[in-house]
Amino acid sequence: MKTPHIIAKKDYLLHSCAFLADDNYYISDRENEGEEPTLSLSLIKYKGIPQIRLAVSGKFHKEKPSYFTKHPIEWKEKVWIILSIEEAKEIKEFLEEVIKASKFTY
Repeated sequence: MKTPHIIAKKDYLLHSCAFLADDNYYISDRENEGEEPTLSLSLIKYKGIPQIRLAVSGKFHKEKPSYFTKHPIEWKEKVWIILSIEEAKEIKEFLEEVIKASKFTY
């Protein structure tokens, strides 16, 4: 994959992030010491097209799903990102700022 050109980037501490893979939950939760789930929000230009890229980093731990009514493989959702309203407001402001400042044309 070709590396995109990063125009602007900002990191946000999430409350938590979890995803389902291999019949396991992989969870990063700020309430667990040392995990610090972080959302990196980037405005990128890839193959000449402006895009918003979301990436999550942090230490993850693994758990077996045990409290479900249908098998996780049947679940529609596979990834959960939890952030506070304050973080959402900061993200909104960042997006408005970088989109307004950029002069992208297709």
